[in-house]
Amino acid sequence: MCFKRWFKVIVFKDIHLVDNTNANVYVVDLLDKLLIIDAGLPGMDSAIVKYLEESGLMNKSEFIIIITHAHIDHVGGLKKLRDYLNAKVASHIDESVYIRGEKYIGRYRYEPVDVDILLKNNDVLYNRFKIIHTPGHTPGSICIYDMFTRSIFPGDLVYEQNGELFEIPKEFSIDFIKNRLQIKRIIDLNIDFDNVMVSHGKPIIGNGFIKWKHLIDKLEFI
Repeated sequence: MCFKRWFKVIVFKDIHLVDNTNANVYVVDLLDKLLIIDAGLPGMDSAIVKYLEESGLMNKSEFIIIITHAHIDHVGGLKKLRDYLNAKVASHIDESVYIRGEKYIGRYRYEPVDVDILLKNNDVLYNRFKIIHTPGHTPGSICIYDMFTRSIFPGDLVYEQNGELFEIPKEFSIDFIKNRLQIKRIIDLNIDFDNVMVSHGKPIIGNGFIKWKHLIDKLEFI
């Protein structure tokens, strides 16, 4: 369960949630490093920095911002956040062309940013975070599996409403059929997750694997 202390929201163990950024921004405290997952809409960089300051998380030797995909509600605040924290930026190699502004995806434009760490499927960061390439919503969309907390960060593969998981509406995905197949693939990979740190909705703490299977049972596959 989430609990709040002033501005601090600790979702589970060392995973924090920065509230009110449109698409959820998660922060994982790695002691000497800080991993930030996504960057919210334009202007949300100030809310993220405020959270880090008020939570005592600014005294890190390294900041890493990993982007699940290059839609504006996930990368809009990236440029200013990267500059303020002097952070490294990571994304899947197929998504990096959009983050750098070499190609565009979606209707809205944002400030391009260099990508320092190019990720591929099955890469593991810091012996803890496994990268799962899940193309469909966008070409370089990823899920991030946290082996330490048994949590999956699905980006926009799924969302939460009233405690259940749902498929992202098809009009928001470049290839919704492929996106749907990726939802099933997560279960087929036999990933041992219990928590789902959604980008839209409330994080699901406990029974995440079961709720993911419930979603699959409701979907049709070609």
